[in-house]
Amino acid sequence: MTRRIIAVTFILAALLSLAGCSRPKEQAKKRIAGIVFQEDQFMKTVLMGMKSVADQNGVELLTANTANQISKEVQIVNTYTARKVDAICITYLDPAAASIPAVKEANDKGIKIISFNNTLAADFPVATIQSNNSSLGAGSGKAAAEYIKTVLKGKSTIKVAIINYKAQLPPESNARQDGFWNE
Repeated sequence: MTRRIIAVTFILAALLSLAGCSRPKEQAKKRIAGIVFQEDQFMKTVLMGMKSVADQNGVELLTANTANQISKEVQIVNTYTARKVDAICITYLDPAAASIPAVKEANDKGIKIISFNNTLAADFPVATIQSNNSSLGAGSGKAAAEYIKTVLKGKSTIKVAIINYKAQLPPESNARQDGFWNE
């Protein structure tokens, strides 16, 4: 699945989850907050996909980047909660613990929570959209194995190095790495 399709799927899920929301007549345009945690190409592409689909569907998209800081994530979620957005679409820095209270408070105030890229350890998000990280790693591993077999055949020693992001997101990084090595 391409990154663009992931982003489009994400926004469409958010829009569908808002079907039952009501807004005052003076504010009929839906407002969705899209929150990412870093400035890499993947997150930039996700935001571009969100923006494109939001524009096509008459949705106001508000975006923010937490810069890999949990305190900033909480601040941004609280800001969008105070602004009474219709939904918050977020990839969490700590989906097992520290990210939960702020989005729980938003949910309790009627804001739909859509998780993407990882899964919140809670039952209130209306949707979760993510890639299969093991499959992503497996695709790279399969390509590497094919290259080793066809191009490097006959070499007695082949060294392979993996650069991962385990310090940032251990479960996702481990799944990609394991998928790679399994191939």
